[in-house]
Parts: sequence; C-alpha cells; structure tokens
Amino acid sequence: MKKGNIKSFSYTKYEDNRPTEWKVVLGNISGTEVDRFDPTYEMEVTDETTLLFKGPVKYVSYDTSTRDLELSGGGVELLLAKYFTQFHPLTDESGVLLFENGTISAILTELLRGTDITLGTCDSIFTGTSTQNTFRFEHISRLDAIKQVADTYGAKFWITDDRKLYFSMNRGTATGKWFRCRPDDTSSNIRVLKKTVDYTKLVNTLEVLGNATGRYQLRGTAYSSDYADLYGIYEGSESKPEIVTQDVLDEYATNLVKILAPPIISIELTVPFDKTLNPGDTIKVTDEVSNINETFKIIQISVNKSSDGNITMNLSLSNNVGKFNRDFLELWTRLKILERTTLGSQMIIPFINILTGTSLTVNIYIPEDVVQAGILNIDKVIVDFIIASGTASLYVDGTAVTTALGGPWTSSQSGLLITNYVATIGLHTVELRNTTSNTMKMVVQLYASGRGV
Repeated sequence: MKKGNIKSFSYTKYEDNRPTEWKVVLGNISGTEVDRFDPTYEMEVTDETTLLFKGPVKYVSYDTSTRDLELSGGGVELLLAKYFTQFHPLTDESGVLLFENGTISAILTELLRGTDITLGTCDSIFTGTSTQNTFRFEHISRLDAIKQVADTYGAKFWITDDRKLYFSMNRGTATGKWFRCRPDDTSSNIRVLKKTVDYTKLVNTLEVLGNATGRYQLRGTAYSSDYADLYGIYEGSESKPEIVTQDVLDEYATNLVKILAPPIISIELTVPFDKTLNPGDTIKVTDEVSNINETFKIIQISVNKSSDGNITMNLSLSNNVGKFNRDFLELWTRLKILERTTLGSQMIIPFINILTGTSLTVNIYIPEDVVQAGILNIDKVIVDFIIASGTASLYVDGTAVTTALGGPWTSSQSGLLITNYVATIGLHTVELRNTTSNTMKMVVQLYASGRGV
C-alpha cells in the first residue's frame, strides 16, 4: 500500500496471548479497488524501516462520498483461527485430536502442521520430559488449542511477522528505559499519567492446606510482616491437595504470600511514540506527584496516528507481577511434585483420619497432570482401619463396597484393596461406617511409582 494512501491508523498489542488488533483508514480509493481487500490480503504498516503491525483483513467499510476505505483486522495469530483440530491428520473418527504424554514443543509442532506458521523457539523446560502432558482437543481452532496449552502452564506465545511461533513463560525484555514526570522539568517524557491502586485482594497472613484430612492434614503458613505493618492483618487460605510433602507446601506458601501481600498498582501512560517497545517489556516510571518510582511491566500498547499526522502512544502497566509470578509458582509446584518420583521407585502417600463416632471419612487425591502424562502410575490403593467394637462397613464415593471386599467386619482390617474404585483422577471420599460409636482410625495408602523426570 502506498504511503500516501494511509490517512490514519491505530493498533493495540497485548501481553496476554490476545492477537493484535488494528484499524487503517485509506484515502482516495476507487470503488474498483475495494474488492481486493479480502481475508487473503495482509495489511502491513511500517514506520520508515520498522514494521509496526501486520495481519489479515477481517472487516471492510467503504464510504463513496469521501472515497475513504476503513479496514480492520488482527495479528498474524488469526491465521491459526481458520484451522480446526478435527481436520488435523491425526484426528480420530470421532473428531478428537489426542496427544498422549507428549512434550510441549512436539505438541505445538503438530498443532502448526499444515499451516504456514512454524515453531520458533520454546523455553527449554517445554522441550524436555518434565512438562510432558496429555491434551485432548475436540472441535476447536488451532489457535484456541495453543491457548489451552499455554494456559495450562501460564505460558505466553506470540507469532512474529516471519511466521514463527514462540512459546515462553515470560514475554518481553528489561528495556532499561525510564519515563519521568516532574513538575517544571523539561526532561519529562510523560504527557499523561493515571494511577490506580487495588487493595481488594490483599493477603499477608496465609494458610495453605495440603494433602490428607483432619488432624493429619498438611498445613503451610506464611506471613508478610512488612505489608501487615503497612495495612494491618489480611488473612487468606488456599487448598493444594496435590502437595503431599511438607517442604514443598512450606515453600509454596512462602512464595505465594509474596505475590498476594502487596497491592496491585496499575498505571496508564501517554508517552511519545516509541516503536521499539513491545508487550511484556519492563520500563521504569518516576512521578514525584503520584509517589511512583519503580519498574512496571507493559501489558498493553495502543498507538493512534490521526489524519493530521500526530501519533500518540498509550501504555497500560502493572506492578502486579503477581499474575506472572503465580504462573511461575504453579509450574514450579508441579515440577517439585514430579521430583518426588524417581525412576523405578515407589512412593507411598498416606491419607489418615481418627475420629470418635459412627462415621469416619478420608479424602484422597489422584493428581490429574502427573497421572495423565504417565509420569506417575497409581499401582494400588489399600485401606487399613482400627475399630474397638461394633460392625463396620466401607463406602467409596458414596457407593457401598463392603460385600465386594469381604465385609461387614467386626474387627480391625488391613490390606483392603480399593484400587478399582478410585481409578479416576481427582478427589475421592472413603467412608468407614460403624454400628457402634467408638474411636476409629483409618489409613488409606496410595502406592505410586514414577518413570522419572
């Protein structure tokens, strides 16, 4: 497109896996030219030698009185939205595309098969076995499938203009750029600044509940004295039943309270146009009036060039590296859990409860990610219980299994095999019922082996 044809343009780029959005107004366009701007046409807008944005046309509006043509569309990522998983060569007869126990880089490569986009680079963690996983895609676009993979790990992906897809836990670079707003300072390069502080999600006193139940449940606590002194006590809790060791739970709680304790500060800036900035980049912002002097991450960039030639750039920033750190923390936790399984070894995960009464329950958790990926194999699940008197019966997820296991019982039992009743992933409830109220103890042991990480 000739430079003189562009009357105005605007575009917005996001850090959170949303495709770029753009709009261009072209002037002096004849009616015969309009039809060539269809979905096969990719708009490219450059500033001197730098490509500002590129992507397919999605909407066309032509004004015959002014001969202005308004085009809007999205980034290169939208090219993947027209391919659906049910048409992939590996899809089964029911239209399901299933990848079992695959590395993330291999799955991404397959999702790009048949398109003109190829895999660029992935973080090394996504090319090895530690993040192998199983994914099932059914009647969704390839773009949505890639988003599903990314969301599983809190990862970011983007497609460059040379048709390369990049997949990483973090996007952007530390630019070292400094934006300042000082009264009567000619070096100020901030035109407009708006600051928002969100105190609604503060947690500086945290308890995290891990595996098991009752008095034997793992509990991890963490406290941020600095933020408690500033804002007072704000308590919170979280459940992580997939964490089965105290050391991992304690470290998880310590890291999580660092994320939740500070308030979320959002900044909106209008600054001189800088074509080198990208979503995910970090910049320093100083404003004496608003008491700001820290580093922020760019989560959105919006640029507008008006018909008079003026270009404005708006940046949406956040100090809430909370969302980004939370993604890293969840991935770290998953890998820590996997580290507990070594090649050829067997681990025993006990779930215990003691209670005086006629009913005693134990909840057990079959972890989804590691089981589906084949990294952790559930070998068997057995129940032991102790009763002082009465007649006992056993239920799994509300279904009676007493007769099948040789009950009812009038004495303590060990080695009752319930593997077949807890074969599915997720949470299961094992209940011991007794005709007489007395002190009962039940231990449900999950025997699991790993193939290594």
